[in-house]
Amino acid sequence: MAELSDVLGEDSLRYVARITPVIRKKYSIDFEELLKEPANYADNPKIAEKIKSMEEDVDSFIDGQIASRRDDEKALQNNLAVIDQDSKKIVQAIKTKASIAQVPFVKPAFVDVSEREEIIIEGYDASIDQLVTRMINISDYIADLSTSYGDYIVGSWLFSGRSKYMISIRPPVSEIIVMNMARDEIKAVLESIYAEFSVK
Repeated sequence: MAELSDVLGEDSLRYVARITPVIRKKYSIDFEELLKEPANYADNPKIAEKIKSMEEDVDSFIDGQIASRRDDEKALQNNLAVIDQDSKKIVQAIKTKASIAQVPFVKPAFVDVSEREEIIIEGYDASIDQLVTRMINISDYIADLSTSYGDYIVGSWLFSGRSKYMISIRPPVSEIIVMNMARDEIKAVLESIYAEFSVK
């Protein structure tokens, strides 16, 4: 039997354990077992429809958990606003300096970031501006690998030349982010199970 830890991270597993009683009560289905061994439910009537409904249940559960942490959510939004502002300042510095140095600055769909040195920063200041200049001068290209969280950008940039360097702004530590990432992971597994059953 497959292990759930093979498809879900530790934080997602915590939330699966909390959602499982809700799903069991509503559908008489063991949620953990469904995620581990979906084939066991192949004969369950209208299972594809139930899985779609479970995705909504996951959203409702996580949304309820987030709503109970209003202070945490407000603090996260404040932190993200600062990170977003610093990310935009660094992007502007990179664009300006890269254009002058004629170094391509791209937003790739994917780039291999193995074997790189990563520099985690707290935010933007004059020393970061100097670091960006130095990185551009030794780069063949720069890749914008920034991620978004809602309307906010969390900056991350790969400077690739003879060596690869990544500068990333430290993302905020928040259980709200953990919950949303768990939501996405759990729903991705449900989507794959739904796709499997819906074609049968």
